[in-house]
Amino acid sequence: MSLANIYTVWKVMKSKLFNYFAFIFVLFLFSACATSPVQVNPNYDLSKINRIAVLGFEPYNGLGSSGSVMSTIFEKMLVSMGIRLVERQQVEEFSKNKISN
Repeated sequence: MSLANIYTVWKVMKSKLFNYFAFIFVLFLFSACATSPVQVNPNYDLSKINRIAVLGFEPYNGLGSSGSVMSTIFEKMLVSMGIRLVERQQVEEFSKNKISN
């Protein structure tokens, strides 16, 4: 294996490692701001989940667009980890249909 190949592998691993730790940091950051606890059924089979939806975040006081910026960053991190997302438009349509019913 040449030095160039080792360097390329290192760059890819470093990038993925950074994305992983950045994702964990963002989760930690948001968990500190959570208003209610999240409960997960320990018997639920998580492999049944095909896609997830990211709902909008509330903007930070005085920063009007911070919520949409953070949700976009969060979505990009999830996609970079190979997680499939539901399109925002589909989430909004689903929410409107649920509210009207």
